[in-house]
Amino acid sequence: MRTHTDGYGTVSIPDDAPWGKQTQRSLDHFQVGPRLGWPLVRCQILIKQAAAQANAQLGVITPAQAELIDHACTQLLADAPTDFFPLKVYQTGSGTQTNMNVNEVIAGLAQQHTGGQLTDTPWALHPNDHVNASQSSNDTISAALMVCTYEGAADLLAAVTLMRDALTAKAESWHDIVKIGRTHLMDAVPLTLGSEAHTWAAELTHRLTRLQAARTALLSLPLGGTVHGSGQNAPQGFSATACQHLAQLTGSPYTAAPRPALHIANHSVVADYVSELAGLARVTEKITQDIRLLGSGPRCGLGELQLPALEPGSSIMPGKVNPTQCEALLQVCWRVEGLATTASRCVTAGSTLQLNVAAPLLGHIVMEAHELLAGGLRQFTTKCINDLTANRPQIETHRQNSLMLVTALVPHIGYDAATAIAQHAHQQGVTLPHAAEALGHCTADQATTWINHSCQALHP
Repeated sequence: MRTHTDGYGTVSIPDDAPWGKQTQRSLDHFQVGPRLGWPLVRCQILIKQAAAQANAQLGVITPAQAELIDHACTQLLADAPTDFFPLKVYQTGSGTQTNMNVNEVIAGLAQQHTGGQLTDTPWALHPNDHVNASQSSNDTISAALMVCTYEGAADLLAAVTLMRDALTAKAESWHDIVKIGRTHLMDAVPLTLGSEAHTWAAELTHRLTRLQAARTALLSLPLGGTVHGSGQNAPQGFSATACQHLAQLTGSPYTAAPRPALHIANHSVVADYVSELAGLARVTEKITQDIRLLGSGPRCGLGELQLPALEPGSSIMPGKVNPTQCEALLQVCWRVEGLATTASRCVTAGSTLQLNVAAPLLGHIVMEAHELLAGGLRQFTTKCINDLTANRPQIETHRQNSLMLVTALVPHIGYDAATAIAQHAHQQGVTLPHAAEALGHCTADQATTWINHSCQALHP
């Protein structure tokens, strides 16, 4: 163990730990919950790399110091040594300790790169004076949160697109299957199975559009705003220069926010994006519930869709198969909707005066929601949607038995007469054409022709 003494006391740090006193104090004092995830830490490292390049360009640090920072960041990004970043989600709400963890690890690696020992003092780079130059925890953590959200969205958008396209393909293959519709869970007029699946795909397209718009709002970063947006201790031009370097490093078009205080005091753009994740979860839940209901049975449910049988569904009932992929995705959706509620509290209750103090938790929420939704949608697509099949005989049986086909007679004989036909058919247990002829409103052949023409005119 090596020790460090300052105005707050003495800290003991493992000799081989590449961090300093502030990381160690956080480890000692905050021990509840999971670690803050690598995606957010990775974005913080990228920001340090961009800031070093900007600081060297503006003369804040020397080119040699910037090269040491760049080398350490490149090594960290390549190796992803998560053990170097052990701090918990539930820490200081500004993320100061994670910011300093990153600063200290970069300085520690630079110390080793120059041939020094971690036990030597002072190190070749100072975590605050050099690695954190022209920055504060407030602006860098806020920027890292936005970058992490923007970059993490790419995999999710690809997963949504995959599911949307799979549903579209099913819709096209089912364009000619006429089935009975259901409203209020009761029989309704017919539609095609293709139309039903096209609606599911359209819902996902709508959510994609909203997600992409919310994601674009994350490109304007508060980097260089320092403590509360005034830019104190950052040189003129640092914000724009650092964002340019970050854009080059990531390939994403980041720019400096015209009012960085907005994103330091209130992480509303991140919360807005998470709200869109909740909207996606709700739409996905509806689609999943529809598929599960249409696949219920196989003999005593609706049974219009046949879901792939992936594993035995019961430890006591032989041959039972359950809609397990539906159930797994539903649980994902419910979790994400709950995360969005927490994210709302992170902004409404966490934003006070000049700083939001729930940044680590908000970052954890985004990372978890991305992982769950992207993985859940991709799994559901490959293991359920791609292998869905239509049970044509069951669909036709339901269609023929439905009383709501009588709607096709309304333009010819009127609403009241059609109502009487439906009631008579239901009470007597006969077909609609038989009931129509028995009541004298039209012949059975006429009723059959009108019903068939109505069904043939349906479009997906």
